[in-house]
This record gives sequence, structure tokens and C-alpha cells, in this order.
Amino acid sequence: MPNGRCRMHGGASTGPRTPEGRERARKAPLTHGRRSAAHIAMKQKMRTNYLALRDMVKAANAEWRETQRLHQRMLRRLGR
Repeated sequence: MPNGRCRMHGGASTGPRTPEGRERARKAPLTHGRRSAAHIAMKQKMRTNYLALRDMVKAANAEWRETQRLHQRMLRRLGR
């Protein structure tokens, strides 16, 4: 190769060197979108929903435990 590197094993790309190449790379579309604004917003919304659901489950479990406790207390009073 002209640059002295093997084209298959020559190492990582050094990236665009000219201002035109840098601008072209900046404007190129995203390949995966894992860091796009839409994906970040979706992750935040998912986290908010998860935390709300977790709190609902905790409250339901606490209410269920209290109901069970009262039920056991009632059964003891009735002698069963």
C-alpha cells in the first residue's frame, strides 16, 4: 500500500484529514443511533415508567401484607 500499511492489517482508520472530509463525516448519517436525541429521550421515559411501576408494586405489596396481617388477627380473635 502507498502508506506503508497492509490494507487488511494496517490498524485503525486515522479519520478524515481535509476540512472537506471532516465536514462530510460530520454530516454523514448515524449508523446505529444509540446516542441520538430520540433514543436518549426514550430511555429517560422508560426509566421514569419503570420507577413509577416499581413504586406501585411496592405499595401493592405493602397493602397486601397489611391485609394479611389483619386477616390473621381476625382469625385469632375468632379462635380458628
